Amino acid sequence: MITEQDLIERICETGKIEAPFKLGVRLGPDGRFRPIAGNTVIRHVTRPSRSMEILKDVQDALKAAPCGAHFTYLPPDSFHMTVFEGVIDDRRQQHHWPDGVSYSAPIEQITALYRDRLETFEAPASFAMTVKSVTPFGLTLKGATPQDEALARAWRDALVAPMGYRSLSHDTYQFHITLAYCLKWLPNHAAGAYVALLNDLLAHVREQLPVIELDPPAFCEFADLTHFEELLAL
Repeated sequence: MITEQDLIERICETGKIEAPFKLGVRLGPDGRFRPIAGNTVIRHVTRPSRSMEILKDVQDALKAAPCGAHFTYLPPDSFHMTVFEGVIDDRRQQHHWPDGVSYSAPIEQITALYRDRLETFEAPASFAMTVKSVTPFGLTLKGATPQDEALARAWRDALVAPMGYRSLSHDTYQFHITLAYCLKWLPNHAAGAYVALLNDLLAHVREQLPVIELDPPAFCEFADLTHFEELLAL
């Protein structure tokens, strides 16, 4: 469950001196997503599906919230769960870049390298996910059962070798589906209203979607955060 203090720390203006996450890099102050090349292993939300319709409803409710205009919203076709992050043009650094590859290498070169390596990838078993919480940014997820959670983690472990790096947050990575990004910090008094909204949305999603319908994992490339082109099914 999301608490008022959680929201104050994450999206409200108290003590904030920096811009919201990647504002000015991956998205502009007008809410438009900027070009930012990368690749990733994801599971798209199945289209069409009951899950997609419910997630659209959640996004619409976030848009209609009192501070809904403080966010920009992703197109539904982009809704996905990240399995393994891959590389992105603004994160050329250790623990997020393949070992032995120059930090100046073009993203296209790394995409080709990954695709070649993943052709022989031995995938773990499939896994199911369920909603853990609803946040102003979307959903956090967990395995539908402890075994599913272990399998989701097994996928991340198995992808370390072909992707050539292990992030510092590898073991604690929070699975999620992003629906929105923050453009402007919220006034502190907005947190209370958001708590009620988010907890109501969580109850609704849990009732309607005991399991989130997701496509099988796929290796994808992207030119910005609004579209993820599947290159190789895993």
